[in-house]
Amino acid sequence: MARIAAVGRAAVVNWRRRHPDFPRPVAGTHVHPQFDRRAVEAWLLTHDGIEAPTGGGPAPLLPTGSDRVTSPDAIL
Repeated sequence: MARIAAVGRAAVVNWRRRHPDFPRPVAGTHVHPQFDRRAVEAWLLTHDGIEAPTGGGPAPLLPTGSDRVTSPDAIL
């Protein structure tokens, strides 16, 4: 999740604590939770964490301020 949003892990921990609408883990452990990618992407879009590229055809989401393209994994 931190890679998608181009932030550090501490930022994700803070989001989890501060935002009641933050996606719940779907797998993993308490120390290493795993999240549903679609839920995370929707949450980040809602909270201006990432931007969707414009143009024709389907495209992956890009982290804000980054040139990297994320891979379409099901769980983060």
